Amino acid sequence: MSANLKKNSQWLWVGVIAAITAILIGLLVLNSKNKSNSSEPSEGHGHAEEEGEEHHDEGEKPLLLTAQQMQEQNLKIEQAELGEVPQLQTYPAKLVVNTDRQAHVSPSFSGRVEAVYVELGQQVKKGQALASLLVPDLVDQQANLQIAQSNLELARQDYERERSLWSQGISAKQDYQRAYNAYQQAQIQVKASRSRLSAFGAGSGSAGRYTLTAPIAGIVSNKDIVVGENVQLADQLFIINQLDQLWLEFILPSNANINVQPNQQIEFKSLQTGNTFSAQVQSLITEA
Repeated sequence: MSANLKKNSQWLWVGVIAAITAILIGLLVLNSKNKSNSSEPSEGHGHAEEEGEEHHDEGEKPLLLTAQQMQEQNLKIEQAELGEVPQLQTYPAKLVVNTDRQAHVSPSFSGRVEAVYVELGQQVKKGQALASLLVPDLVDQQANLQIAQSNLELARQDYERERSLWSQGISAKQDYQRAYNAYQQAQIQVKASRSRLSAFGAGSGSAGRYTLTAPIAGIVSNKDIVVGENVQLADQLFIINQLDQLWLEFILPSNANINVQPNQQIEFKSLQTGNTFSAQVQSLITEA
């Protein structure tokens, strides 16, 4: 009986030790799982922080330039401040002549073209001959001037003779007065004939020929005349422009927020030459 008792006691201790061992193993397994779960996020966070630090270090890497490099690249260090930002807006435009510096040349008489002295695009001076016309009406007016000049000479001779006779007491005073009045009338007739020819730009010795002259200096931009044709009083034969000052016309869209004011300086570029020129805004109109 004592042997059985001892044997049972040994098995009891074996069971107790096995139970304690199982409990310890369970506690160790549970503790290891908790540590692994808590360490994984920490490792991920650490990796993220490490990557973030690497990217952060790369983003804040300074740009170092020497003074010579800054001068070669035309770089300057300035303090930020408030200022105006220029706005560049481009619109199509066209160059036109200044009509205030333009002359239209028309004949003062109707006649036939005898000669043309200038060509299209030619530079002319003020008073330069442009063309010559044969004018029948001018022949009559020049003949009237010659008659008036002949009458003036006769009236002058009669006046001087009557004045001499009257001063000697041979002729009556009324004869002298009559000769004086006739002489004055002859002078008036000559002046009137000369003024009439001068108003039309013709002279007394041109034999019925009328010369068209340039009223201003400039470029012959339009020419509508050929030798042998008959021209009328209102025909526009030449246009002369002074090209030292031109107008620039451009149309602005009505729905655009454009700040353009008179006297404002602008720049325009020629599509033919590619050159850039400066201009000044003279006026703004509401209709094109």
